[in-house]
Amino acid sequence: MLIPGHLVICISNPNLAQTSVTQANTSKKGCLGPENQKTVVVESQPKPQIKPKNEKLEWQSLSARKYEVVGRVGSSFEWLAENGNVVSGLSTAQAEIDWKPNQMPYQLKVREITKTGCEAETDFTTLAYDSSLFIPSLITPNEDGKNEFFEIKNLNFFPENEIEIYDRWGKRIFQASPYEQNWPKEKMGCNTYFFVLKSQNEVQKGWILLVE
Repeated sequence: MLIPGHLVICISNPNLAQTSVTQANTSKKGCLGPENQKTVVVESQPKPQIKPKNEKLEWQSLSARKYEVVGRVGSSFEWLAENGNVVSGLSTAQAEIDWKPNQMPYQLKVREITKTGCEAETDFTTLAYDSSLFIPSLITPNEDGKNEFFEIKNLNFFPENEIEIYDRWGKRIFQASPYEQNWPKEKMGCNTYFFVLKSQNEVQKGWILLVE
């Protein structure tokens, strides 16, 4: 029964993400007419989802990383990259990010603003990085652009590192802390060299075959 002067709200379907609601004011006589009705939109707003979700970064590929957010059609977005720069797509569903070397953790967050003004945001997603070191045993500094330097994969994730390189007679010929992946800096001649690498509270030793 309609009570004069009371507001009547009818929810058409509460299970829809966007629901039509009819708001009607009764007249003093308790009558309900079309001219006294208007439709209100009730919108539930789930959290947007970032893809890829479980990415593992490598130090050689920290630049121009592409990400996508799954949200509502017509929404705008705000990307926040902790220790990174959003270089394109700052307000769109697809963004490109340059992560800063040696500045972990890498964290990503997105806020969605729908066309009706509703807002929702993700929690900070912490991106994993590959902490396994790969130490090459052969370098070929012959100016062909390949294997020119003694590059240790993923070492840049551990900025507190130190390296020493020795010739076959035990003479130290190079030392750096941290190592900037830049040995040899000059022609050394074909030979076998030996290294001592300190990182992650560990010491690793090995040899390097240099072929020019």
